[in-house]
Amino acid sequence: RVEHYVEYLLSRLIKCGHCGANFSGKRQTRLNRTTGEREPWYAYYCGNYIAKGAEVCASLPLHREWIEGIVVEAIRNRLVDDGAWGRIKGMVQSKIEARRRAYGQNPKAIEAKLAELDRRIQNYVRAIGMGVDPVTVQAQIDEANHMKAALEGEARIVARQDYYDRAIQMNLDELERFRGAFAQGWEQFPMRVRRQIVTRFIVSIEVVNRADLHIRFQVPFDDGGL
Repeated sequence: RVEHYVEYLLSRLIKCGHCGANFSGKRQTRLNRTTGEREPWYAYYCGNYIAKGAEVCASLPLHREWIEGIVVEAIRNRLVDDGAWGRIKGMVQSKIEARRRAYGQNPKAIEAKLAELDRRIQNYVRAIGMGVDPVTVQAQIDEANHMKAALEGEARIVARQDYYDRAIQMNLDELERFRGAFAQGWEQFPMRVRRQIVTRFIVSIEVVNRADLHIRFQVPFDDGGL
């Protein structure tokens, strides 16, 4: 019995560089030249090729096992290899350290800014009482209140000295779990889990000139309130 239903790991991730359509999984049959029998063949096809034919897009199909194997191995190499793993850890730490520098101001300086904003808002309110156009002044009050809310959020972050260290550890722990998934054996995980992992690392896959694959990676990163 031939199983007709097959799950496709890279659904909605592959894009045709010729026409811009997404590739989707499709089952076909092909002749086995050794046995002379037709056998199922699973591949990803350009959506325009499927719907409108080769006269609209002549992109070649991608054998399911081949393209999925390339993508999974590319992710594995970036996680399991010690050198690549060290670079990923460095990227996460650098990103959060940049946020620390952006928010890590002296709390007293933030308090001074908040006090200045409060004075500005009060001046705007008095201006309305003195007959200045309330519509114009209200827009300035709204802008000052928006700035004040942002500064108050900044002050809360600065007050938590361990916030950034915990953010670094949180992201590295998640990446360690991904790394462990490959080390323990990728095939043991159900398709749902494998799909979640792939979509965290792969931004897009583009088929260029029917010959080249451009795979765009990302390092999964949870801002965690940053």
